[in-house]
Amino acid sequence: MDANIVLLIPANNPTLKIIPILNSIIESLSNQIQIVMVNDHTDIEFMPVIEIVGALESTKVITSDKSKGKGNAIKFGIEYILQEYPKANHIVTADADGQHSTTDILNIINQVNSNSFVIGVRSFPAKVTPLKSYLGNQVSRTVLSLLARKKIVDSQSGLRGFSIEIAKQFLHIPDPGFAFETEALLWVLQNTKNMAQIPIQTIYFDKNQGTHFHPIKDTYKISKIAVAYLRRLIKNKGNATKTKK
Repeated sequence: MDANIVLLIPANNPTLKIIPILNSIIESLSNQIQIVMVNDHTDIEFMPVIEIVGALESTKVITSDKSKGKGNAIKFGIEYILQEYPKANHIVTADADGQHSTTDILNIINQVNSNSFVIGVRSFPAKVTPLKSYLGNQVSRTVLSLLARKKIVDSQSGLRGFSIEIAKQFLHIPDPGFAFETEALLWVLQNTKNMAQIPIQTIYFDKNQGTHFHPIKDTYKISKIAVAYLRRLIKNKGNATKTKK
């Protein structure tokens, strides 16, 4: 298929909630999109979901040969897309747990054609947002907003769209896990002005018990990345000053 946009879904223990979402996207876009799901070391009890997805039209399931982690799964998927879909010019990533609605995914797909980078941002209403999810995102988005001097509404959203050129840059990000997405966002903030933050629904199931995000450990990693980013900015600014002299 020569689709211009590929929907990339990193999947570690995906739930059945993803099936109707993918069916709706396929029905809406027909042959305009290709879907690639990366099986990221899924446990055996969740493999039936992987098999159902693999049987869907316009969908390919690939199994990651990298160590477990969302960052590694996304990079593995990007490498596959670059090789197998050379005519693709944009990639959209979405999570496999059903927390991104069909409407929101389609909106990001539509928006990515006119933006180098698009991120779906949630509003985190107290009634539906688990405390650990709210606190983790609040810390990271506050730090990133201060560093970037730009209001970041949601730093941890997995619903993103970006050009193939940016995808190639993401392959150089070393982190294998959730912090990969923070590093990717920092790279975008530093290297492109054509970024859009698009409001999406805030959806959590069972108080987000199924998340692989660890609030303390992953927030600590994200904070370390932010500090390293700040040091690079200071160093680059210092080098630029020396050059002018």
